[in-house]
Amino acid sequence: MADKYALHTERVPLPSKGIPYSKELQIPPEIAIRPFLTEDQKGINSVGGHYGVDMLINNCINEPDRKYKAEDLLTSDKALLLIRLRAITLGKDFPVDYTCPTCSQTTHYVWDLDKIEINFLDLEEYPITLELPESKDIIKWRFLTDKHLEEVEDLLDSRATRFEEFNKQDERRMFRKAQSIVEINGEVEDLITKWEYYGRLPAQDSAYIDFIERELDIGPIILRSIRCSNASCKREFTVVLRTGMEFFRPKFELPKSIRTKKTSLEEYTSPTIPSSVLRQHTD
Repeated sequence: MADKYALHTERVPLPSKGIPYSKELQIPPEIAIRPFLTEDQKGINSVGGHYGVDMLINNCINEPDRKYKAEDLLTSDKALLLIRLRAITLGKDFPVDYTCPTCSQTTHYVWDLDKIEINFLDLEEYPITLELPESKDIIKWRFLTDKHLEEVEDLLDSRATRFEEFNKQDERRMFRKAQSIVEINGEVEDLITKWEYYGRLPAQDSAYIDFIERELDIGPIILRSIRCSNASCKREFTVVLRTGMEFFRPKFELPKSIRTKKTSLEEYTSPTIPSSVLRQHTD
């Protein structure tokens, strides 16, 4: 078998352009990937979730001397790598059946993965310096990786263990927002201090941070408007490209020589043998 690093590769331009990453990781603006093999799908088929996704991406990054791993990448970068992995391995067409929210008719739609549009980051400075509109504080803001989010979960677990009244569900969003802040007025603070700071911000300032996060929605554009196939409806509705298990299962058709036949159990079962005949054979 040919060396897997010698397989066809595609250089995928990252939506982040590599801007948010530290120099130590040496993450380039483009990452080379190869089609996945059966053994590469172990994580997707067994572990699932973002751990399974990371395993698949790590297996298929075609740069053996790299210092970074999939878990170091932004979600937006990983999303595009997944889409391209599917396209170069299983084909660019991804058929999906969607249900119209108006008439409940099923509409068949085929995504062309080669024509997915992408929002690329376009910055000269990172982390991003923001002046908050009400407090006039100067903060530096960043995108969060899975590692950043894992740090949040670890701290949430720790505080929930120490403080009985601490509710992880209530505080998770606040901690994640605080984790995106790198500096406050030139000072690098720990996560607890940033959490307390974020909670005391004027509402206009936190709304401004939310606005920046929404506007910097980088990555593949996976929302699309399609038209219902029902002739009496024809309404347009929004659909999303989901990268779950079905995303990695291509559609096939059975060869004409292979088929099944639906038969009821009554038709299939042989006629009942009279008990008198059975007694003759057993006597």
